[in-house]
Amino acid sequence: MFAFDIKVNAKILPVWTPADKKALGRATAKYVERHMIPLMERRMNRELMALPGRPKYPIRWASEKQRKFVMAKLRAQNNLPYRRTGKLARRWQLLAALRLEAGTITIENPADIAQYIYGDRVGRHQQPFHKDTGWALASAFFEKLYITAGDQLMAAWPDILEIILKG
Repeated sequence: MFAFDIKVNAKILPVWTPADKKALGRATAKYVERHMIPLMERRMNRELMALPGRPKYPIRWASEKQRKFVMAKLRAQNNLPYRRTGKLARRWQLLAALRLEAGTITIENPADIAQYIYGDRVGRHQQPFHKDTGWALASAFFEKLYITAGDQLMAAWPDILEIILKG
C-alpha cells in the first residue's frame, strides 16, 4: 500500500484569515482532484496493472518448499499449466480522501498474494520468478510516484495561491 498525504499547513500562513485558509484548502483539493489523481491513475494503470510477458525459464524459486507448495496448489486448482487471468492486476485501486485542510491518496492492492507478486511497500517479498518475469516492484513505483506527485504539487502552488489571491 502507498499513501500520499497532503496537508495544508495553515500555521505558516499566520496573516491569512480563516476564510483564506479554507479557500486555500478548497483550491488545493480541487487541483489534486483535477490534475494529480488522473495522473496517478494513468501511471497506476500503465505500470502496476500491466501484465508482464511470459514466464522466464527456468523458474527461479525461492526454495524447494515453495516450489512444492505452489505446484500442489495449482494442481488442486486444475491450473497446470498455469493460466494467468489478470484478476490480481485489476485489483489495484486508488482511493482519495480530500478535506479542506488535508488529504490522503492511497494506492493499494487488497489481495493477500499481491506482496509476493509486486513486493510489499518497502520492496520485500517479491518472489524471484515474478521479478524475472517482469512484474513491477510496487515500492519502486511508489517511490517514483511520490517524487513526481510532490514535485507536481509544489510546482502548482504559485498558481493555486494566485487563484486564491484573485478570488
